[in-house]
Amino acid sequence: MLKNYSIFKVEIVDIDYGMYMTGITAKNGKIVFSVMMKTEEAIKAMIEKNREAYCVLSGKDVIIFRDFKYFASKFILNRKVIEEYFSKILA
Repeated sequence: MLKNYSIFKVEIVDIDYGMYMTGITAKNGKIVFSVMMKTEEAIKAMIEKNREAYCVLSGKDVIIFRDFKYFASKFILNRKVIEEYFSKILA
């Protein structure tokens, strides 16, 4: 379960697919950051270049996804976390 997290929209600026790992560069306003994740997870999360995605920061963990169903299936969430998620995104 995620605790003390922040969630925001990002634009995927660049993707470098490798055999096992994928490098993703994302941008939110003036903040640009890079994330490494498994290629399999990047494909399942439907991450594409020049598309909007969501980013969750929880401590040192960074999660990037486009589809909430993927996010909910990957991480066990309770109702309170889901309600907080939608209130932050839709606000």
